[in-house]
Amino acid sequence: MLVRGHHPGQRPGVAPRAPIRHSGITRTSIGRKVLTCHASTSKNVVVIGQGWAGFGAAKHLSEQGYAVTLLEASPNPGGLAAGWKTAGGREVEAGMKGFWYQYKNIFSLIEELQLPEWPLTPWTTSGFWNPKGLVTEAPVFSSKPRLPTLVGQFVHTFPLYWSLPLADRLTMLPFLTTLADFNSSEEMYAKYDRMSALELCRLCGMSRAAYEEFLKPTLLVGLFAPPEQIS
Repeated sequence: MLVRGHHPGQRPGVAPRAPIRHSGITRTSIGRKVLTCHASTSKNVVVIGQGWAGFGAAKHLSEQGYAVTLLEASPNPGGLAAGWKTAGGREVEAGMKGFWYQYKNIFSLIEELQLPEWPLTPWTTSGFWNPKGLVTEAPVFSSKPRLPTLVGQFVHTFPLYWSLPLADRLTMLPFLTTLADFNSSEEMYAKYDRMSALELCRLCGMSRAAYEEFLKPTLLVGLFAPPEQIS
């Protein structure tokens, strides 16, 4: 049985060294890192990649009684959440390290590890960028007064930085109203589902600047597809 986790492949393996046995886990480094969770069972599993997915899969499987071997080619486990310093001291990040307050499974896992210090920083604003630079910021909504969805987004983001002129931002309002409308009935959902996001933007009269500089980059980052390919 093979379970694949995320692996950025950022650095080669480290030199071989003797295994270190700790709390039922054997850790070796022979061109890669290997963590083996021993169990009194004949069921064996190999998990490739020591990112969040690999660690999560290994933890769950070991709790079900499997003997799990977790492999990692990089000397820095963590997958897309890994980080390291170059020989010159420059910090390098393999990927985004953002966890929203809804990620309760992540927080529960960290609590189970009983680390000496909480590893995550406090909530902070998010930045939306395009090739020209910063477009806008998003506040920490959980710390703001709770308002209806669209009203709250408008009120709490209005005072923050925006590179888009107000006239272009206003053209996004008809598009935002569809978020409250598309799920009102099965018929309405089917109507919107037949339409691409690009077609919907045109139907709502969104300006070209608002589409190209904000919505399109946001969808590419958040949904990993251009607006013409998603509904």
